[in-house]
Amino acid sequence: MEEQPVINNQVQQAPVNPVPVSKKPNQWVIAAVILVIIVFIGSIFALLLNSQKSNSPSPSSISPTTPFQPSPAQDSTANWKTYINKKLGFQIKYPSAIFQNCSNSEDYFVLFYGNEDEKEDCASGEPSIGFTVDAIKDPLKAEEKISKFQKSYSEKCYTVTVTDIQIDGVDATKYWNLVIDTNSFECNQLEIAHARYGIHVVLKKNDITYILFYNRYDKDQIKGQILSTFKFTDQKDQVVCTQDAKLCPDGSYVSRQGPNCEFAACPQ
Repeated sequence: MEEQPVINNQVQQAPVNPVPVSKKPNQWVIAAVILVIIVFIGSIFALLLNSQKSNSPSPSSISPTTPFQPSPAQDSTANWKTYINKKLGFQIKYPSAIFQNCSNSEDYFVLFYGNEDEKEDCASGEPSIGFTVDAIKDPLKAEEKISKFQKSYSEKCYTVTVTDIQIDGVDATKYWNLVIDTNSFECNQLEIAHARYGIHVVLKKNDITYILFYNRYDKDQIKGQILSTFKFTDQKDQVVCTQDAKLCPDGSYVSRQGPNCEFAACPQ
């Protein structure tokens, strides 16, 4: 009897790789990590906030802000002398260290160059007129005087410029001579040489014609300030304004006037 070959029933199997088993993360650990991060961020924020508070001044250390207040304009005529003419109803101021009042009648006002504070005599030497105020009640005499400076003595030497201004709230006319020629013999004759720098201001009130005159050859600004201090004294319930003056582009001065003490308009 033939021997049968023995068949090995064991089947050789290929090795199988183990499948990794996924582990679920620990939820408590994740929560703890998140909590630590939140606490860390909150601590940093708190430190920054406390640092800002410590650097900011306390309310008690903050001084209140003082509102801006413009300094009032200085009155350059505050220390000037005041001349009051009750008869003609006006007053005017002048610097007595430069001019002296040489009026010997209440019918007019005249300033000569000289130091009144040193009591210089108006009659001594040759007086030089600095500023005048004439008050004329006769209309014909007033018109006659005005006609003498309404036109030029010589159009070659100077022309007359006419502008409308206000003096103490009253309409006035300013005759301002504009110099053209200063070299020719004709223009240097005494009458023309004096007139070409003249300024006349004419205004009327209570049937009186007031003619204010000054020569702008020298001390022009001071004379303009004298003009700006001219006031009427017969106004009832008059508002007293400060005597500071405003310099206009043409070199003249205007004063404060009216119920609101505003500067008058400069000549156009």
